[in-house]
Amino acid sequence: MIPILVECGWNIGNPEEVSFEEEIWNNSGYFVGRCDCILRKDGVAVVIEVKKLGTSVNGYRKQLKRYRKYCRNKRTSIGIITDGETWIIIRGRKIKEEIEISIWDDEFFDFLEALKKRRIKYKMDMLF
Repeated sequence: MIPILVECGWNIGNPEEVSFEEEIWNNSGYFVGRCDCILRKDGVAVVIEVKKLGTSVNGYRKQLKRYRKYCRNKRTSIGIITDGETWIIIRGRKIKEEIEISIWDDEFFDFLEALKKRRIKYKMDMLF
């Protein structure tokens, strides 16, 4: 995961840009959970949940409810859940809108282009 973020231009040493294991709290002050990774740029936040390589991401559909809370509490519309091979990109506020991409798909390169720091604000929504 980290090499992909670095290749896409993200500064993993800057916690204002990339944060890991961030606690998520709702507006009422209740702890929602921990998010594996959050990317931030120009008011856009992309929430990423990372699973062990080879784990079936599709087996984590139940977790998407919790994941949606992360997105809602971070006021973002884009969330990603991945095991490194399969990437599910969802709109955080409308869980039914999702795209599943494998690193073996031609579309994966379009996704990586959208994940690049310099393009994140404009390209991520274009995937849908």
